[in-house]
Amino acid sequence: MTKESKTTKICAVFLILLLLMGFIRNDPWSRLANISEYLHLDTGKLKEPDSITPEQIEKDLNDGLTHRSDLIELSGEVSSKLGMRDYYGSNNIYMSKDGYLIGMYPQTSTDYEYEQTVTLYGFLKENGINLIYVNEPVKYSDDMEAVNDIGLETYVNRNSDLLLERLKDAGVPVIDLRDNARDEGIDVKSLFYRTDHHWTVPAGLWAARIMAQGLNEYAGYDIDPGIYDESGFEFTEYKNCWLGEQGRKVSAKYAGLDDFTEIKPAFPTSYVFSGDSGEYDGSFDEFVNEGFYSSDEDIYTELSWHYSYNL
Repeated sequence: MTKESKTTKICAVFLILLLLMGFIRNDPWSRLANISEYLHLDTGKLKEPDSITPEQIEKDLNDGLTHRSDLIELSGEVSSKLGMRDYYGSNNIYMSKDGYLIGMYPQTSTDYEYEQTVTLYGFLKENGINLIYVNEPVKYSDDMEAVNDIGLETYVNRNSDLLLERLKDAGVPVIDLRDNARDEGIDVKSLFYRTDHHWTVPAGLWAARIMAQGLNEYAGYDIDPGIYDESGFEFTEYKNCWLGEQGRKVSAKYAGLDDFTEIKPAFPTSYVFSGDSGEYDGSFDEFVNEGFYSSDEDIYTELSWHYSYNL
């Protein structure tokens, strides 16, 4: 047996022992009693319309596990020490060599997406409404990058290429943000959080400029793209402050914490907001809930910092 094999086996046994200790600390018998009671109460509802699902039962049980965050951290730390990069493969989460959590995607015919988009485009056109299809990048610009990095086959960019070609042939105006990133020398990974599948706030500002130009070109608008210049905005940066939705599945010990950048206009703003509660005036600040920026919150809660840009 090689030295590496012995080390791996020792680490695996150590992990099992620690998980057993965690199970004992969780008072397993009372925990099992709670699970039994929970299932007795809720499985009867599965036959009811719009009732709780088996997936929801599983989620509730996992979320309520005592010391759940500690166990996630323990698992992530051991996996990191072992150099695992397909930590959450069953849920399509892999670690790239440069520390980004990414996904792999199967090949698709694009028939459904094509038919739905073309049908919507035709309906809107008949009613005098413009439609522009905007294709978003993923965390790698070419499928072979992911193959060389992770060692697995993915088709997400080839699927997009096929769909965009079909849409163009059908006369649907298309903006491919991958082309813009390539033309501007932008690494598409930098548009995303490392531990989350969402764009960063600066990436949203970048994309807004490009889409405004598309509205000018395809829909007859006259939007000044200069209003999206970064010099007109204030940037506030937070370092190592939050854990994304993908990161919460694999732990901060494994993925690390993400940075966050808040952007607000440096010029005066005024909006009229209309909603169920009525209508009121406000500035751009009303769009941002800075209560999300709290270092006191458990990083494993559902508090995702990028959701701060919601009313």
